Amino acid sequence: MSERVCLIERDDRGDRIRAVRLIGQHAEADWTSPRVDGRYATDAVEDAKAAAEWIANRLSVDGDKLGMIVVDTVGAHCAWVQAATAEAGAVRTAYGHGGEAALDEFEDDFGLDDEPEESDALGSRPTSMEAAIEPLGPAYDSPTGLRVGVMVAPDAIVRLLVDALDARGVGFTGVTSLWHVLGLVAGPNSHDSGASSRVVADSPTVSGGVLVQPDGRLIWSWCREGAVLAAGSQRVSLHDDGPIVTRQDVARLVNDWVAWSAQVGVAPGRILVMSCPLAWEKSTGDPDALTAPSVASAISDLWPDAVLDVDVQDDPVLTLLRRADSLAEDNLEPGHAMASLATRPGRSMRRGYQLIGVALAAGGLLLAAMGFRWQSKVDGMRSDAARVKQDYLADMASVEDMLGKPGEITGAMVPILKLNSEVDQATRSSEVKRSPGRPVVQELETVSFLLLELGGRAELDKIEVTQTTFTVNLTTEDDSILGEINAQLTNLDMNSGPLRWTTSSTGTGSRYTVKLLGVWQRQEGQP
Repeated sequence: MSERVCLIERDDRGDRIRAVRLIGQHAEADWTSPRVDGRYATDAVEDAKAAAEWIANRLSVDGDKLGMIVVDTVGAHCAWVQAATAEAGAVRTAYGHGGEAALDEFEDDFGLDDEPEESDALGSRPTSMEAAIEPLGPAYDSPTGLRVGVMVAPDAIVRLLVDALDARGVGFTGVTSLWHVLGLVAGPNSHDSGASSRVVADSPTVSGGVLVQPDGRLIWSWCREGAVLAAGSQRVSLHDDGPIVTRQDVARLVNDWVAWSAQVGVAPGRILVMSCPLAWEKSTGDPDALTAPSVASAISDLWPDAVLDVDVQDDPVLTLLRRADSLAEDNLEPGHAMASLATRPGRSMRRGYQLIGVALAAGGLLLAAMGFRWQSKVDGMRSDAARVKQDYLADMASVEDMLGKPGEITGAMVPILKLNSEVDQATRSSEVKRSPGRPVVQELETVSFLLLELGGRAELDKIEVTQTTFTVNLTTEDDSILGEINAQLTNLDMNSGPLRWTTSSTGTGSRYTVKLLGVWQRQEGQP
């Protein structure tokens, strides 16, 4: 199975797909958006879906897979941005906030305008929703701060195409632009060793590429170590015999290079000129119209420190993409590719996000169910504690009636202390000695405090009080609660009173029965 490079050709300032080309090493196929009376037959969204459908069907028929998607430079331009760091997000934010304004004075000095006329469709300051804003190469220090080159390219229609391909299960290795491809092919790795050895020593790693396309567009790109440093494009006139490149066009090109060289601090020592056949003086009658070799010669005259190579092809874009396919790299970082498109989330990634969301929702429901269950147990313990309190208050009420003081004991702040005081006063004058009563209510209150400290992790089964023992039976699923009960016996100082407590535990399956056995201690008699 071989790979095909997909070239996206656009018009309408980059907002419409004009044609799609699938290019392999030995095969080529193309699709053109249907037109009626010179106008597009469908809208832009339908064009993107139709192009994706054609790509999927063609790959299926040929048994190939899709490699790199290459986007043309229509509507795109390069500029400089003043940013705090060279990180892609910071550069995009700086551009959106007007960080490009620092370049205005520089452009005035050289009489430049880096933006081609097609960029008007985006307005003066496109957002990341309207265009891909990609940092180029490394950042450079300047007297006014850190400066980073950026490529600004309308990409809405390309995003639609990428999503349509993903919906049809067509994967690809990445998304790049003709500028990146041209810089890669012009790099030293694509040249023979003899040509590379002739590169001047002051900038051995910087290469430049110039591409003249049959549609009258001239683009150029500088590259170092696979990363684009600078790029640009300009329009040239068209003739029936092909594009017309004049000496004025070459002068404008070199003028742009001088400006960018002042920013980058380096200049290309090796320049590759790839061109289609040009309409020159013989066919146009214009003495300034040049052939492709003459274009290279004119560049050499104005840029004398570089070694130039010329490659004339009937379809230079086809040749360029086939060469780039053999040099393809997997680096999808800014400067090497259109990173925002190359890393755009696909169907499988979105499916992963959905599964994570479902898992988080399920976990939330599980936690809610566990919380409801524990809340129910806490409510049950509170209900048991309230019942115990109600029972001993009822006993105190009966004592109140015996003493003829209704409401004085149960209405006190600490009923048990008030009860002891009243009983003590009522019996102090008696000459009959008898064993004092067991402080059952006091111990019930202490047990209730113990149950509250356990916080609902145990259920109260039974409390039994006799003349010799005080028994509390609990049921729990927590096998570690026995140790905590023993600790609470110490914390609540329960063994320093009239009872001496021991604990034991028995288990059946996942449930345990904990038994607290208190033995009443002997007390001296009182009147």
